[in-house]
Amino acid sequence: MRVLLTGSAGFIGSHIAEALTAAGHQVRELDLAAPDRSDVRDAGRVADLLCGIDAVCHQAAMVGLGVDVHDLPDYASVNVHGTAVLLAEMARAGVGALVLASSMVVYGEGAYTCPEHGPVRPGPRPEDALRAGRYEPGCPTCGRPLAPGAVAEDAAPDPRNAYADTKLAQEHLAASWARTTGATVTALRYHNVYGPRMPRDTPYAGVAALFRSRLARGEAPLVFEDGRQRRDFVHVRDVARANVLALEHAHDGPGRGGPRAYNIASGEPRTIGDLAAALALAHGGPEPRVTGGYRLGDVRHIVAAPTGPAANWASAPPSRSPTGWPSSPRRPSPVRKGRPTVTESSVSTVIDVVLPCLDEAEALPWVLSRMPAGYRPLVVDNASTDDSARVAAKHGARVVPATQRGFGAACHAGLLAARTEVVCVMDADASLDPADLPRLVAALPTPAAGPAPGAVPTPASDPALGTVSDPFPGTALGPVLGPAVAPSDGTAFGAGRGTVPGLVLGRRRPVGRGAWPPHARLGNAVLARSLNRRAGTRLRDLGPMRAARRADLLDLDLADRRFGYPLEMVLRAALAGWRVTELDVAYRPRTGASKVTGTVGGTVRAVRDMRRVLARVAP
Repeated sequence: MRVLLTGSAGFIGSHIAEALTAAGHQVRELDLAAPDRSDVRDAGRVADLLCGIDAVCHQAAMVGLGVDVHDLPDYASVNVHGTAVLLAEMARAGVGALVLASSMVVYGEGAYTCPEHGPVRPGPRPEDALRAGRYEPGCPTCGRPLAPGAVAEDAAPDPRNAYADTKLAQEHLAASWARTTGATVTALRYHNVYGPRMPRDTPYAGVAALFRSRLARGEAPLVFEDGRQRRDFVHVRDVARANVLALEHAHDGPGRGGPRAYNIASGEPRTIGDLAAALALAHGGPEPRVTGGYRLGDVRHIVAAPTGPAANWASAPPSRSPTGWPSSPRRPSPVRKGRPTVTESSVSTVIDVVLPCLDEAEALPWVLSRMPAGYRPLVVDNASTDDSARVAAKHGARVVPATQRGFGAACHAGLLAARTEVVCVMDADASLDPADLPRLVAALPTPAAGPAPGAVPTPASDPALGTVSDPFPGTALGPVLGPAVAPSDGTAFGAGRGTVPGLVLGRRRPVGRGAWPPHARLGNAVLARSLNRRAGTRLRDLGPMRAARRADLLDLDLADRRFGYPLEMVLRAALAGWRVTELDVAYRPRTGASKVTGTVGGTVRAVRDMRRVLARVAP
């Protein structure tokens, strides 16, 4: 199946892209953060991308509760107008299957039962009650306390904020489109999604991401109200699998022309306080602080009762089909099962090599001519003022512009743009020889066979949080941001099945006079010693030539975009239990003028940025 995936570079979308590719489907990506910066509101671009497409998976959206009323135009523009443009172009292109990312926020408050009046749906909680600490909604008829329950898909929607309003509007637009065209639309109402690559440090993130961001800064998670609000937390890889199943069965079940909505949830309600405490324990950070604060538009309890096909979507092993639907054969994937990536071919055929580039026109011809067979150069142009981009393209490299200045920004842009299971990163200044790359790749841990069906997953590690026991034992919830047991498909964060993730560094061995100036060697030695004390490694060099699996690197959730990026990669990998090794590689005098460690000032800046990373990333 050929799928257009909107929001492909986002938290959930990136996992869906990997899951679709692993299932043998062809993925065409649309995202403002993708290399071509495609916008779902651009009708012409959407029309181009829809050519030859069988189905659309629509994830692009502005998410979160928002900050204030001034966010309304943006929510309406991205979520409502963008969806309308997409549906209109799908109708013109004759694409008749849509899987829509919706949300549990369309329900408003969850399901409640009054001991006297039975099932009821309370209205918005008044601010004076919240201010007084009366958080539980009462019966709208008699005011008596209510017993919360699970909300089913047939519950009447009652959105309470701008985001919820626009998600419901997306469902209504899609339903109208389906009735008019005879197409099919499946709305997946996500509950609280967590896992690798969550957004951080933004008011538009979910509660798990907000807690994690504070813990990463060494701060206590701030819990609103009394912490007893109940939610359903579902792992992002289970959400990705639900999307794949929905696309594969888009034309099964009810007849065409009618919308279908399903809860995507674990079925295991937990409190916000539980989540905050589990994360703090996993991170080794300060205990959560219950503030008694509140946000207008928040609901008290909303947990799920998945029904029909969705009942097993977020908890069944991948080999089991959704309830009531027959299994469909999967085409073989070019990547190993359990670590899917968006890839154009097998790792044995091609490997992307990320080359961060700032004014390297003089060095690039030699570097690109030295690429081994099967290694594909990906030059990330970091606002060069010379002809670097033109030279790279002339010599057959794929050129990607970095939208943000900084060495780390260029490296990460290349990592996002790469499309192979294994990726390499190296400097583009001709100080390193690409011919050494195959030795680094060969040293990566070999993927092992997966566990037998029904086997209990082994503990997994979150690159930022470390390995701990399951915070929610005895449930199908899966890992809480990684430190619990692996997701229900048996895949640990950052690891193939039965495989410890690996990072292989090229340890520089100077060849030729002036290859590695004394001040740069001294700075590297000091940082390596600090890293070894912090992470328990025994490295002698923070080598600028590296090899690892792309999905593992993305799961590290690296944040630095300056010179601290290389050190953060090694530090987070080591703290997450990766196997970090180094191999000797020749290090030659660079071609052209040095911009970083070849000068004393550049070395000082690099050391300063890396020390900031050491201070920020908790052991």
